[in-house]
Amino acid sequence: MAALATLDRELSTELIAVARQMCGVSDLWLRASDFAAIRLNRNNAHYSFLLRVAELAFDCLLPDDGGSGFTFRDVLRDERKMARVFEDFVRNFYRVEQREFSVEPLSIRWKANSISSIRGTPLPQMRVDVFLKSKQRNIIIDTKYYASALQTYYQAETVHSGNLYQLFSYLKNAGAQDETLQQAEGLLLYPCNGTTLNERFEVHGQYVTVATVDLNQPWQKIREQLLALISVNSGAVSTAGA
Repeated sequence: MAALATLDRELSTELIAVARQMCGVSDLWLRASDFAAIRLNRNNAHYSFLLRVAELAFDCLLPDDGGSGFTFRDVLRDERKMARVFEDFVRNFYRVEQREFSVEPLSIRWKANSISSIRGTPLPQMRVDVFLKSKQRNIIIDTKYYASALQTYYQAETVHSGNLYQLFSYLKNAGAQDETLQQAEGLLLYPCNGTTLNERFEVHGQYVTVATVDLNQPWQKIREQLLALISVNSGAVSTAGA
């Protein structure tokens, strides 16, 4: 990878220097299945992050036109892959950087009863990106990765309507499934790309926040911004109907 023409020259030099220090380690022709075959335990679990980074770099390698080497695809232009990276980042941030909430998986069933005479295909479950749970509060976070957090409709900028419908569906069906989630809060979170948002609403008795986080700033600022979004005093509340 250090020899890739599309790789930053300074980074290439660093990779070559590191490789020279690992003279006792043999080369391996990587396959995607190799990453899935790795099993970590308590003693080497700290390698998990490095393996994820290595797998991401591997996924970004594309054969060049001549078939003799590879080029490095700009992962930042791949919205699907970056959406997964952003979701994982937000989940792991709240797992590590705060102690008020536990970070748990949450799957939600539709509040629906079949009225068909013939048994049909069941409705899919909804999988929440990030779920924060405590004795006092529950927060359902839906992460989105777009070039812009806003959509333009008749020359007016608004939040993506489909994102709001999805988050509100999570909240309503979660409350119907579990009464402890009837007052769950919702957070729709985007990375900042020129538009800064931090709006909080009360929609049918539940708090919903639409916000962006600026990842192009020092780590301490990113940390403060993400922790502020889940604090009790996270901003003024606007009343809205849906």
